[in-house]
Amino acid sequence: MPNSSGCALNLADIQGFILRGYHTPFVRHYILRIENGAAAKQLLGGLATADDEFMHITDARPWLNGKPDYCLNVGLTHTGLSRLMNTNDIEFPGRNIADQRDAFKEGAVAAAPWVGDTGQSAPEYWWDELGTDKIHVVFSLYSTDLAVRAKKSEILQQAFSENNAFSVTKIHDGASFPGDLIHFDYKDGIAQPQIEDAPGLPHPDCQPQVQSWQFILQQVDMSGHFPENPHCTYQLNTETQKALLLNGSFAAFRVMQQDVVGFEQYLDQHKDIIDPELLAAKLCGRWRDGSPLVLDPDHKINVAPNDINNFDYYKADPHGDRCPVGSHIRRSNPRNQPIRGSAGGDGRGTRNHRIIRRGMPYGPQYVPGSGDDGIERGLMVMFICADLANQYEFILKDWVQQGDFASGGPAGKDPLIGTVDGHEGGVFETTDKNGEPTVLKDLPQFVRTRGCAYLFLPSLKGLKHIAEADLPG
Repeated sequence: MPNSSGCALNLADIQGFILRGYHTPFVRHYILRIENGAAAKQLLGGLATADDEFMHITDARPWLNGKPDYCLNVGLTHTGLSRLMNTNDIEFPGRNIADQRDAFKEGAVAAAPWVGDTGQSAPEYWWDELGTDKIHVVFSLYSTDLAVRAKKSEILQQAFSENNAFSVTKIHDGASFPGDLIHFDYKDGIAQPQIEDAPGLPHPDCQPQVQSWQFILQQVDMSGHFPENPHCTYQLNTETQKALLLNGSFAAFRVMQQDVVGFEQYLDQHKDIIDPELLAAKLCGRWRDGSPLVLDPDHKINVAPNDINNFDYYKADPHGDRCPVGSHIRRSNPRNQPIRGSAGGDGRGTRNHRIIRRGMPYGPQYVPGSGDDGIERGLMVMFICADLANQYEFILKDWVQQGDFASGGPAGKDPLIGTVDGHEGGVFETTDKNGEPTVLKDLPQFVRTRGCAYLFLPSLKGLKHIAEADLPG
């Protein structure tokens, strides 16, 4: 059935992790440089062709025989794509806002000052040259167990080295924790947009479906206008644009170090003001088991799995009496709450900025109370969208880093992932153990960026088009 852009999604052509989570326990991200363009193109073209004797890029079609033992996806930086296409002037879709910056071409380092990657999160502290023009390709290998990851990794690394196609700059491994927990012990992966015509979600909610063109580059009618969102208007006007871009998407691959010890210490230091577990819930907006404060403010209700994400803010908790307006989940996904420039109530001001998250922890799970063991821990996340500026960057710049992002909202930034300015710490408005308003003014920075790369996620046909592009003789 056609979607609102006038065409059905071609699931066989779209990379699988764009439209659904694989829910595998292990991931390995390969950070690569192109050494031999012709050999690199040959490998990408081969991986875009289903071949059970080798390996192939996973598409978005339903699995008819159960979950496969591995899934493989790939993203290209602007520099990598330019090298493979033999041009720095890639024809990207035209937007109907002439002055909108091309975030993908400018890259994550250029965006750092306004998305909060400053201070100890600034690019000079990033790992492995992420965000620079020395990084060209990121392969993500998801696997059902460690033996499978080892076997498939051996195949991939041999393919990378064949004819000197790629050199491996770094390998980053991630592993899920029991109960879908992440560092800080919160249950993760709960709130994801329900995309029109895409596979369903494990936690349905009452938010409107998000139209698929916000995540998949699609051909539109000749007017060039998408409903309700001029910021994401694309037109694939040439055959080259269609061949390269149709059914593709974009992602920000972001590595975030988490100060797990500092977080637990902060909760304990304020136990005379507010119970540590309640403070953890207020900072996030959910209890650590995922139960939302809006539905379960006292943690006494066994919220059913189908309801854990089924709530709003506009009617249920407009003033943040249950879930602070400045909490992490209200900032990253305000649902239908009034925000700057929007009256709120129907989600129109927020749903045009939704984003897909595909993440997994790195580093071992921390045992509370065990002290600082010197091991770095964090998250590696793909933030997927069709418009990096209007979705990924907007959320960080306007909601996470802005104190006045909501009408009548708090002064502080996101308490979990916001950037702390100066030495006095961040500010978080909440209520104490007696339910009285209180302001915590000494909030440290719990999360620091350790790298970010903007990626184009080609369709399978797009990968084949790249493989066939001419290189200089």
